[in-house]
Amino acid sequence: MEKGKIIFLNGVTSSGKTTIVEALQERRDVFFYVVANDLFQEMVERALFLKNKLDHLPENQGHLYDNTGKTVEQEVKEVAESMSDVPRA
Repeated sequence: MEKGKIIFLNGVTSSGKTTIVEALQERRDVFFYVVANDLFQEMVERALFLKNKLDHLPENQGHLYDNTGKTVEQEVKEVAESMSDVPRA
């Protein structure tokens, strides 16, 4: 499977973000999954909350592991750095 691309659109009201998203979704050669910024933030916060909660349950001790050996902060930093050449609208 081909690696996906992440596109962050940021702009003031009426700057054309929705128009860009609609144009991208009309393309048939690429699949785009669109997540609004506020929903994305909620998803990340929820995932971190659940991971933290699950990590501390006694029945999960020794069964949950992260084989990357990286902290969440390190992962986020790497993703952000890898996107430094991504065009932003």
